[in-house]
Order: sequence, then structure tokens, then C-alpha cells
Amino acid sequence: MNKPNNYFPQLTGIRAIAAYMVFVYHYIAAYKPVLPTWLYAMLSELHIGVPVFFVLSGFLIAYRYMDKIEVSRKWMYQYFKNRIARIYPMYFLLTTFAFLYYHYHSQPQTTVPVYLLNITFLRGFFNEYKFSGIGQGWSLTVEECFYAVAPIIFLLRVRINIWVMAAFMLCLALAMVVLFKDANFHQFFSPASFVFTYTYFGRCLEFFIGIQLAMIIKSTAAMDKCGIKYTLTGAVGVVACLYMFTFFIPSADLSLSKDMVKRLCINNVLCPIFISLLFYGLLTEASLFRRFLATPLMKLLGESSYIFYLIHVGFIYEIVRSFLPTFSAMVPLLFIILNIISILLFKLIEHPVNGWIRAHFNGEKQATKLPSSAVVA
Repeated sequence: MNKPNNYFPQLTGIRAIAAYMVFVYHYIAAYKPVLPTWLYAMLSELHIGVPVFFVLSGFLIAYRYMDKIEVSRKWMYQYFKNRIARIYPMYFLLTTFAFLYYHYHSQPQTTVPVYLLNITFLRGFFNEYKFSGIGQGWSLTVEECFYAVAPIIFLLRVRINIWVMAAFMLCLALAMVVLFKDANFHQFFSPASFVFTYTYFGRCLEFFIGIQLAMIIKSTAAMDKCGIKYTLTGAVGVVACLYMFTFFIPSADLSLSKDMVKRLCINNVLCPIFISLLFYGLLTEASLFRRFLATPLMKLLGESSYIFYLIHVGFIYEIVRSFLPTFSAMVPLLFIILNIISILLFKLIEHPVNGWIRAHFNGEKQATKLPSSAVVA
């Protein structure tokens, strides 16, 4: 572990794995005829790559900022500047091009108001608009909400248990469901299944589990133990969650059925617990899997995985697909091409812009010379 720098290369590598899980989730339907039914059903649940991101965000933000938080304008400025530098430039750029592309092709939901909802992350509060622009970008609204409330959580934790705060967030989600269920304003915080599937208030437990992991890691004395007990338990648990999902059919209309409630419990609670166990193992156990995730290749793929996540479905995918053969045959090639594009965009745009924002607005002269480790902060 590299505690002084607050940088964990193995957790950068796991970002790539999470992004690839979501990729498989979106494209596995092409292989349904050739896969065993049980395997196809499990691979169709790889949307759990998103909880991996949420638990990871909770852990990293808590580990880096929880004990250093200050009630000052300077600290808040630095904190939110880093968050903007990490997330916003590529999101804004790709979202703008997506709207131009879809508007040119006469796609719906490409109006100026919807565009403004997208670039301000507000679209994630409306069920009607959650998939507009870059569809998978709904999760960024969840992330941004966590970034906004994280300083408050860190300040209050000395007086209030974090799980009391988590319970309060869930109660707030229920209150909003009741408050807005009859509003019919573009499905703002409604229906209930939308709130607990696509908003921070319904998904907050994943972040709190990450925060709890950070608190445990900070208090753990012995690191780099031999063995794979926690790593293996976490990985097996995640696979078990994939299998459990297959027993409960999701509702196409997002109704809060019994099966949907059970799926939410697996997705929002049980699976994140096993993910945190996996992370604990990766942070404390000197396993071959951790060594693999920390290799230069996996770190590069992890650093560019944010862009890969944003482009693996959407206008760039559509452009690339137009040059490729039959869909089922092209998926592996599509995967490689999108990774190459992601790496190029990371090296040529995301990393330099990230460094320029952090350094320029910090009064530093070396604007673009930012350590790679800072990119994943």
C-alpha cells in the first residue's frame, strides 16, 4: 500500500474491470443464441459494474478527505476544483458532441432545455430524461450528489454515526417519492423504483459502504498480508449476487414489484458489501490479482476507463459501428477500438485538461505536469 500518496494502483486497475462489466452488460444480447441460459442470465446482470464505481468513490473520497476536511473557503474551493477537473471537461465535451450528433440525425430529446439539464447533471433527477444525451451518464448525477454531500458527512461523523446519516438519506428518498408521486413533472423523483435505482438518495448505501471501508483501512495496522481470504470471498460473493439476480425478473415499466425490491436489495446492499470485501482484500493482501491490477497496462486502462464508460454506448459507438461487420462478430473488435479511442482521448485531452485546471487555478506554473496518480483522485 502507498498510504502517503493516497494512491492505490490496484484500485485504478479495478476501474477498468468495472467499465468492462458494464460493456458486457450492454452487448451480451448479441450472444444469447450461443450461450448457456444460466451463463447468459448472469452476464446480463453485469450492470453491477456501476456499484463498483460507487463503492470505490465512497472509499477514495473518504480516505483522501475525511480527516483533512476544513470549514474554510480555501478547502472547499480546492475540493470542488479537483472534482470538476476530474469529471466535468470530458463529460461536457462528449455531451455537447452527442447532442449535436443526435440533433443532426433528428433524434428526440435534443432540445436546448434538455441539453442544459445534461450539462448541469440535473437530468438524473428526472426519470423522463435520465437516458438523454450520453445515456449511461445518469450515474454521474449520482456521483456529483455524493461529492456535494461528502464534506457534510465528514463534518457530521464526529457527532453522528455514518449509518444514522445513511438511514436519514433513505428516509429522504422515501419522502421525495411520496411528495412528488402525483406531481407528474417529467417524472421528477418518481416513480419509487427510479429513485432507488437511479438517484443518489436511493443509492447512497453504496457510498456509505465505501466510507466505512475507508475508516476500517485507516485503522488497520498490518498491511500486505499473505493470502487471498478477503479478495476471494469478495469475488465469490459478487458472482453469487449475479446468480441471485437471475431468480428475480426486473419489471420493464420500473414498477416497484416484489422482484424489483429483492433486486434492489441485492444491487444496493448485498453486492456492495461483497465489493467492499474485495477492495479490502486488494488493499491488504499481497495477491497475484492485486499485482495484475497494478501493472502499467491495467493502470492505463483504468485511467482511461472513465472515457470508455462514456463512449461505449452512444454517438461514438454508432460512428464506429457503421464501419464494422455483423454486430455479434464485431463486439470484440468494437471493444478494442473503443479502448484505443479512450486511451487517446485520455492522453491528448482528459489528462492535460485535468492537470491544467488543477494547476492553473492553483497558481502553479507547471500547468500540465500532473502526476498520473492524481488523475484518478
